[in-house]
Amino acid sequence: MVFIISFWSFPKLGFTIAIHSFALAKQQHQKKRLGVYHEIVIGGLLLSLVGLSFAGFSGLMLFHGYQERFSNNLTYMIAFMGFIKTGTSATSLVRARKLHNPLIQLIKAFNVANAAVAIVLTQFAILSMEHSPVANFSTGLFGLVIGGLIAIGGLWITFKYERRAVKVTH
Repeated sequence: MVFIISFWSFPKLGFTIAIHSFALAKQQHQKKRLGVYHEIVIGGLLLSLVGLSFAGFSGLMLFHGYQERFSNNLTYMIAFMGFIKTGTSATSLVRARKLHNPLIQLIKAFNVANAAVAIVLTQFAILSMEHSPVANFSTGLFGLVIGGLIAIGGLWITFKYERRAVKVTH
């Protein structure tokens, strides 16, 4: 059997193929966005887990203490690294917001959490260098607050992008 395609059927065929390819591309784009959102949700949960584990270790420091004394040079190096981490992570987080890429923003949120932990370590190093009697208590309490804020930030990321993932599926 020989099929003869007339001149008038070519535009219809091309239009039909274009509609189907557009629908397929849109469906694949939605699946890709859904996968990205699920990765961000998992990353937010991991960030919360990091914050809770840091809060747990800070609670141990708060209630049981930690007997480490740092020398002057080591304290200055710890403080230098802590402040450099804080400055670079804050700057990169602000710059990453302009990109509107949620995965990059998640990575930068982990960077900020790392800098916050470095500031807690800096506080302990400075207080232990000065032989402060409240070094364990104040650092443990500050670490609990920072760990709680990191966990809340991770949960905020999780719920924010979980709602977006639900919108994509519906």
